[in-house]
Amino acid sequence: MLSINTLPLFFALPLLSQIAISSIPVQAQTLSCQDYQAADLASLQWYPAQPLAQATAIDSTARLLDELSAIAALPNSADPAVRNRLFPLLVSYPYARPPASPHIAEVEQLLKDLPTHQQPQLVAIFDRLATKIETLSDEPNRDVLIINLAKYYQQLGQSDRAAALLDRAIQAELQVPINNQRFSVLLGMVLELGHSETIATALPQMEPAINEREDLLSMLALAQNYQAVGNSEKALAWLDRLAQLQGGERIVQTGIQTGMVTTYVKLNPGRTHTFLYNLGEVLEAFT
Repeated sequence: MLSINTLPLFFALPLLSQIAISSIPVQAQTLSCQDYQAADLASLQWYPAQPLAQATAIDSTARLLDELSAIAALPNSADPAVRNRLFPLLVSYPYARPPASPHIAEVEQLLKDLPTHQQPQLVAIFDRLATKIETLSDEPNRDVLIINLAKYYQQLGQSDRAAALLDRAIQAELQVPINNQRFSVLLGMVLELGHSETIATALPQMEPAINEREDLLSMLALAQNYQAVGNSEKALAWLDRLAQLQGGERIVQTGIQTGMVTTYVKLNPGRTHTFLYNLGEVLEAFT
């Protein structure tokens, strides 16, 4: 009996091709349901629902404003594909690592060249979009969308709107099971945009949960916001607690050492040596 090695080439090639082809379905079976769902969502083109007017279709700014407005007008139970679209629209990932690629949010690029006379239109769209995002209670990264929208409000000179949006987001978080990661994200943007006074009354309400979970980023953000509203006693107490935690590994991994030291030096330069000693003891135990 002839082996495949001794068959003439014109006989062997069809057999080899059949072998190669037969292996393809086996490889495809390794894809999960989530993989197929992600591919379907990525390929779904929901916008525009109707053909655009020519003036809008050929103008990138007008087209983006129209798309944002269309999203804001959708029902609260938006399709997952539409939710996924919000992230490239609003969220930049300049330091993304492979396999992801660095990305600048489309709205961020839009604001660089948006004519002044179109800014009120965008603010009105943001108002409706903020309401939309706030209703997405089952969106795990809602806080990320909110802080970026607040940042864009601020860039458009709408500081009061930015502060109100962040305050509403924090108040909403206080009504549900505590998620320290969201607190740290929201508090970080509050601090960055200079709105600590707006959420000052909410700071004590966050303390029990943050204290219980010992989330380092939330603890530092809480201390820095207390510093920003002039409550040095509270700020120092939280920094001292951070320095005394037996969590040197966690401190190093989160990279908060610089923020801790900088904040402490501003608050109480006379006691900095004691703080640094305590912090050094914790970090030395890790190394």
